[in-house]
Amino acid sequence: MFQKIIKPKHLEKKDTIGIISPSGSAAYNKKMFNAGLKVIEKLGFNYKLSKNVFAELDEHKKNYSAGTVEQRVEDLHWAFEDKEIDAVICSTGGDTAVQLLKYIDYRLIKKNPKIFSGMSDIGTLFNPIFAKTGLVCFHGPIVMYMWEFAEEQEHFLNAITPKPIGSIKPFKPNTWHTIKPGVAKGRLVGGHFGVIEQLLGTEFEPALKNNILLLESIGMKDYDIERTLTNYENHGVFDKISGMVIGHLDGYKGIDYKKVIQRSTKDYDFPILKINEFGHNCKNLTLPIGVRATVDATNKTFSINESAVV
Repeated sequence: MFQKIIKPKHLEKKDTIGIISPSGSAAYNKKMFNAGLKVIEKLGFNYKLSKNVFAELDEHKKNYSAGTVEQRVEDLHWAFEDKEIDAVICSTGGDTAVQLLKYIDYRLIKKNPKIFSGMSDIGTLFNPIFAKTGLVCFHGPIVMYMWEFAEEQEHFLNAITPKPIGSIKPFKPNTWHTIKPGVAKGRLVGGHFGVIEQLLGTEFEPALKNNILLLESIGMKDYDIERTLTNYENHGVFDKISGMVIGHLDGYKGIDYKKVIQRSTKDYDFPILKINEFGHNCKNLTLPIGVRATVDATNKTFSINESAVV
């Protein structure tokens, strides 16, 4: 476990972003990938593509994996070692980032702190990186998605400047809901329900103690969420966290999610706020993993109390 928080250097115009594919391949949808690169340029940044960003495993579909474990680890290390690269953004999500964890050189990352951004399966990487090194990472843009709306671009730029991020506002008013009332303070960790689940009980478990857990999902039914939350409880997650923020539940089916979550957490008194501003197939805020935040589920407010970069 890290001894102190490390904040990466902020980005300035003309800085260079390294693009890697540590899970799925950018070959999955080159049209969307190229559109994302154009947005990066429009925002004033340069970029460098990793050697294996378009790699594929011949026996699998394109988005299964961007090449072998060795290729993907090589690209991750390259992005942090290369002195010309100022930040690292992943091309897409996927399913296989967990394969990298035991091969990553966490000391290398700690010695070369940079903005590291991604979502979905990339939470398999940024949660352990924060837990093992203290480096603030970002539940934020991947190249293929999350660039469509001006609000997303604006919030990303705000999150990578050295000033307190402050109050988080809903994209649409009156759309946040109290699942369980109360106020929580702590550092932000988390991401996709399933990503967090596969890390529990391993040396790569997220830094949960006294922190606020972010959760979002895609294609989960009511019983999927209840089963997953039960597994969280069995791993002691609810004894550790100070609060929870539920993001977009894309394609959710079943009974009222509020009832499911309340029932699954009935023996615990931490607050839970439901928002819609992070997750799959929605407008996304850029949420820094590892910075202090306050969630007031009673009054439906959410604020990030410090800067994420220096």
